[in-house]
Amino acid sequence: MESSGEKVIAVIMVRGPTKGTRFRSLSFNTPKPLFPLAGQAMVHHPISACKKALKASECFITLEVTR
Repeated sequence: MESSGEKVIAVIMVRGPTKGTRFRSLSFNTPKPLFPLAGQAMVHHPISACKKALKASECFITLEVTR
C-alpha cells in the first residue's frame, strides 16, 4: 500500500458501558477498553495491529459513552 502512495487510515469503534454484568465488579472504576490484557490496555491491541499489519498512518477511535 505504501508503494502506491495511498494513505491508510484506521477507525476503531469502542463502545462505552452497557448494562452487562460480566465485568461489573471490575468496570466500576475502569472503562472496559482500558482493562489490562497481556500487560496492555485492551484498546492498545487493535491499535498496534493496525499500525503493524496495515501500516496505518492515522488511527481514530470512536466511542459512545452513556451515563
